Amino acid sequence: MAHDFFYLPVSKNATATITKGQIISLKDGRPWQAGDLGPFGIANQGVASGADMKGKIVIDGVVWVAAAGAIVQFAPVVPSTVAYVTTATALALGTGASGGTGMTGSLMPGGMLVGMNFDTTTNPGDLTRVMLRN
Repeated sequence: MAHDFFYLPVSKNATATITKGQIISLKDGRPWQAGDLGPFGIANQGVASGADMKGKIVIDGVVWVAAAGAIVQFAPVVPSTVAYVTTATALALGTGASGGTGMTGSLMPGGMLVGMNFDTTTNPGDLTRVMLRN
């Protein structure tokens, strides 16, 4: 079984040291931090601060990442720390200020979705395959 994946195709300098396997904020050029809204990539190799990330960060495709804990198969996932993912929590949209009725859907907080998890995990540190989409 072959999987296609794509690396960051443009030059962008890292603003901090990046280690292989970390979740990367593409906009900021550094490892993910709480509050980052994406888009995200996964470092396929280390990048020194100030070095070009082009060709070193996977931005689309199936990647292996570590789970922060239990994740069910086919669950959407988001970053939970620099190198771990956790199950995304869907937001329920209710009555807006204009009085219109809302909807319940799978909108992720701030658009932080990393991708869909393919494996079931039970313990922190378990590796899981994630379909990364940007």
